[in-house]
Amino acid sequence: MMGTHRRTRTTPAPCDDRLDDVLAWIDGDLPAARVRAVAAHVAGCPGCASLVDELRLAIAACRQAGDCRVPSSIHRRARTRARAIIRRG
Repeated sequence: MMGTHRRTRTTPAPCDDRLDDVLAWIDGDLPAARVRAVAAHVAGCPGCASLVDELRLAIAACRQAGDCRVPSSIHRRARTRARAIIRRG
């Protein structure tokens, strides 16, 4: 269920070693051969599950805001910045 894994002081941060795969999975860019493994990891990892829930909610809010295409350069910068913030914890 969406939103059930809110990050709190007791929720661990997402796994650094899985972050790229989780972000690619959310974006729909993960190779098919890895989708099942990443989905299983997210299902069992509170930190990654929280990240996925939060990002999916943010994506949905952006979609509701309007049909505006974000330039790819901004998308890349935002993704890089999000990774840096997540890794800092």
